[in-house]
Amino acid sequence: MLLNDAANGTSNLAATLKAIYSKRDNHILPFVGAAFDHPASDKLRVLVVGINAYVSANDWDKINPAWFARWFEHSAHRFYKGVKEEATNLAAALVDRSEALHGMKLVWPDSFYATNAIKTYLPEADGKRADQVSPEPPDEHASTWRDELDAIAEHGALPHLIVIFGEPFWKHAWSAFKPPHSDNYKHLRVLDHQHTNGPSLHFVNRLRPGGANGEQTALLVRLRHPSSRTKKGSVSWLLAQKDPWSLAKG
Repeated sequence: MLLNDAANGTSNLAATLKAIYSKRDNHILPFVGAAFDHPASDKLRVLVVGINAYVSANDWDKINPAWFARWFEHSAHRFYKGVKEEATNLAAALVDRSEALHGMKLVWPDSFYATNAIKTYLPEADGKRADQVSPEPPDEHASTWRDELDAIAEHGALPHLIVIFGEPFWKHAWSAFKPPHSDNYKHLRVLDHQHTNGPSLHFVNRLRPGGANGEQTALLVRLRHPSSRTKKGSVSWLLAQKDPWSLAKG
């Protein structure tokens, strides 16, 4: 679903998110799949977070907040194709291995919510490659991440799986579920937060969030950037680790 539809009253969640994101100039809008827009107990919900989206100089004056959501939904570029493949493969494996999620329906793109660590478009000259992005922008946008988590909890659409692509936003992702941030939400409750040990330390956290849809088990997972060639942090590497999946059984 494209959040432009919020103006037509199609989604309370979309309207809330649009208000959160539009506080920033040149902002993106997230992609919100039907499983988030209309939560159901048998639909898997997967939230994916990239790093940033960039726009060429020729298109800068024509920026549309909905571009990002369209790029994700249609796997329009190589990065989004990689995100779709890796997030879908990981989610399918989780459904297969997790007692808590066994039998849940995973559907592309309905099961997905997609956003970036940086909630605004960057100029191509500054944001075409992930290594061009300095640590400061993710820091500046972490408050929007926490606001959207609270909105998702209010809407009763908490994700079962959160996938963070790349390292820059990882500390903001997991710290949103720890004090002091976890003490300040209006709607999101964090009843448990555990990290794994061994090789998957800093790659997998197990969460017990609560919101309008009650409590549930969720995994927060860090994957390598889709363009990376390193094995560590890939889906195949993660699936080979035993400790993360023992956490998924609760």
